[in-house]
Amino acid sequence: MTVLQKPKPLTASPTDWVVEDITAGTFCVNRAALADEDVFRDEMRSIFDRCWLYVGHESEIPKPGDFRARDVGNRPLVFWRGHDGVCRVFYNSCRHRGAMVCRVPEGNTRSMSCFYHAWTYGSTGALNGLPSEEGYGPTFDRASMSLVEE
Repeated sequence: MTVLQKPKPLTASPTDWVVEDITAGTFCVNRAALADEDVFRDEMRSIFDRCWLYVGHESEIPKPGDFRARDVGNRPLVFWRGHDGVCRVFYNSCRHRGAMVCRVPEGNTRSMSCFYHAWTYGSTGALNGLPSEEGYGPTFDRASMSLVEE
């Protein structure tokens, strides 16, 4: 005879998230663990922040200028083959105000521009252009404002 048990509520405490009964041969994960913000942050920190993550294979971007934008480990990234032939991974974030520089999932381009203030980056990640550079003051260092490589 099979006895059906009422499922545990989604508000279970952390001690109820995993229930293992060795004698019965069962191992259950409460669904609350799959939606809890604290669990998510802990997993991101203890798993995804500590190891290599697969972004893609170089065959996905075979030609110079080819790119793929994707989120990996909760990070927005651009996987881009430079016009020098080198595959690089950058955070998909303008160094000026943090807006995305790549807003399409894939393609081929010589440069990417932030829609916010039109900072333009080349396929090596270098900041190639920005309007009114003189307005940023005499200490502005363009070389230090390249896209951040992952």
